[in-house]
Amino acid sequence: MIADSAESHEIIGPEASYKYTVFTRVHNLQVIKSLDSGMSLWTKSSAPPENRIDHLWLTHFIERHGAGCSSLSDFAILLQNELRRCIAPIDVKDYPSGTLGLHLAGYVNFNGKSTPTFYHIHNGMSRALASRGIEINPSIVNANHDLPPNIVQEYFSKGMSILYRNGDWVSSCPSSFGGASELSENSLQRNDPKTANSSDSEQFEFLPFRLETMFDRNRLNLKHLPPIGRKIDTILITAKGVDARGINL
Repeated sequence: MIADSAESHEIIGPEASYKYTVFTRVHNLQVIKSLDSGMSLWTKSSAPPENRIDHLWLTHFIERHGAGCSSLSDFAILLQNELRRCIAPIDVKDYPSGTLGLHLAGYVNFNGKSTPTFYHIHNGMSRALASRGIEINPSIVNANHDLPPNIVQEYFSKGMSILYRNGDWVSSCPSSFGGASELSENSLQRNDPKTANSSDSEQFEFLPFRLETMFDRNRLNLKHLPPIGRKIDTILITAKGVDARGINL
């Protein structure tokens, strides 16, 4: 999992709106040590405060509840319920993709094999669940199990990896994104000759480089400051646990 540490803001006035990016030290990527898992946060800068949280809220939630949960699913549901209490329902017409979300990734035992699994806990519509015929109420926060272990094992059996990304990567340039979570049996794209057989150390060097390169492309192609930026945090989650040496404290 990788994420930048910039914080985007938008001020909406009576005649125009103004966007700006604060390149401060926000912790959009965090570790849940008791569950050997990681979580990253995204928010929509134009949404009102009652429809968003920040990285400090997430830190406090993990400190209060992380050790008390025995599984990723328990943690995801607890987080969903807490967010439903403090985040106002949204108008889906205004925010079809939601105003905030959290990527939660870790390993579970499935069919006797330690397997990655992935939740996207957010408000707004869920294309992943809709593709499986699962209906949700998009106006509130839902703990969407986008990648349950049975689907992940099916992907891996075909030699495929799975990349989730979020952030302002559509409006800027096609290859830029604010954060990503990637699941594969080798942690990186198996079909990428540069990374398929990389060591953990090489992966920690390559992933931030990839995001920083996208940041620089954004900066050169846009007249205004891009909404993503340094420093880049990286964690590697394996069946053995979480390697968080890529987080810049």
